[in-house]
Amino acid sequence: MPYGLPKNLETDTNKKWMEECVESVIMRGNNIEKEQAIAICKRQLIDKQGNKTRANIGVLNKILEANSENRRGK
Repeated sequence: MPYGLPKNLETDTNKKWMEECVESVIMRGNNIEKEQAIAICKRQLIDKQGNKTRANIGVLNKILEANSENRRGK
């Protein structure tokens, strides 16, 4: 699936990471839709300039924030 990554991040490795990330976010996030999951993963990968380890941490933080907001009823 094309994720619209910048040219410098359009690699097979990053595409595979995106697929796994999106699946993980949907599975772990409460009420997170696929479009939201794609946006979270894409933003983190771009912000972390392709560093997947740092992007993973950012994704987990976003999932925690979203789950926390859902529990508070926002």
